[in-house]
Amino acid sequence: QGTRSGGVLGAYRYHINRWVSAEVAYGWNRNSQLFNTPGGFGRIQADVHQATGGLVLNLPVPRRFNGRLRVSPYVLAEGGALVFNPTDNGGSVLGAQRQAVGAFVYGGGADFPVPMVKHTSLRLEYRGLVYNAPNFGLSNLDTGTVTHTAQPSAGLVFRF
Repeated sequence: QGTRSGGVLGAYRYHINRWVSAEVAYGWNRNSQLFNTPGGFGRIQADVHQATGGLVLNLPVPRRFNGRLRVSPYVLAEGGALVFNPTDNGGSVLGAQRQAVGAFVYGGGADFPVPMVKHTSLRLEYRGLVYNAPNFGLSNLDTGTVTHTAQPSAGLVFRF
């Protein structure tokens, strides 16, 4: 089980046409994975890097919503990898190694233009990551389960 944490996410989106975009994204956060081991509970603190890419479906809406506010909603589906890189501090399980696992990402959100600032929007987004739980190269930590991470976020979009 992962702990709650904050992180950063950067993405580049290329609009293929009005309805479909291609996106690549990179994210980083630090959290701890908690395990119930025969010797009690174990904890591995790790930097988690995500690299994903996929398609974004830009949803059709009236260009003007609620008077003057323009909104651009979308849904996304991506695939990629999560790399769990144990740190030297904050862990109670010895021998943990870096591990990469495949991930499926789904989500959606909306971009809201910032008034008075050209080519800038506020993005509200949700990303759900589905992946095999990491075992950090230790067979006694292998749960064989698929897990989920929820990533709500807010940020800025710059269009050029």
